[in-house]
Amino acid sequence: MEESTREELDRDQAENKDSIIAKVQKFMQDGCGCRQGLKSGQCSDQFTEETILNNVYNCLELSQAELDLVILANIQAFTAIEVTGEKRKRSPPYSFLHQSQSICKEMFLNLYGISKSRFQRLVEHYQSRGISLRIHGNSKKLPHNALPLAVNEDVKNFLSNYADENAVLLPGRIPGFKSGDIRLLSSSDTKTHVCKSFKLAC
Repeated sequence: MEESTREELDRDQAENKDSIIAKVQKFMQDGCGCRQGLKSGQCSDQFTEETILNNVYNCLELSQAELDLVILANIQAFTAIEVTGEKRKRSPPYSFLHQSQSICKEMFLNLYGISKSRFQRLVEHYQSRGISLRIHGNSKKLPHNALPLAVNEDVKNFLSNYADENAVLLPGRIPGFKSGDIRLLSSSDTKTHVCKSFKLAC
């Protein structure tokens, strides 16, 4: 079950990466539409599709936390400092660069394979906490449907006792399992049947 879940997660991540690559390829073919490039041309015309895709592939190899730090470092480098006493400028608070070339926001987002919403969350995080790891708000909280520890212990003890009484110890070593004491329940012992037995025992 755990192995199946891991395979599904890996497949979902692979599909997500494929969609990001496809989106970047279309973006490079269509062009960004800005006028921040050389001679007031599109900034996307300053780079080859191969150069941009290589950067995106490198970003996709990073973990979410690692890529967050990369983006935060860019935000810090591109954010203009407001000097006290000077009139506030109307220009954007950050100007994007890649390989010393000025690029637009859309180009930057595609360059790193991130969404506008993720970039905005990182901007807000930088403004309040600087360059630091983002921590999910629920990282230290138990899910609302988490069972009490005592119930978990009861389930664990019941399953252990149930296996002792009803399971059959398989002879020899089972391929794919490190442990040699694998016990097998009868096909009649379905999850529903075991669950009912637990409820009766309680």
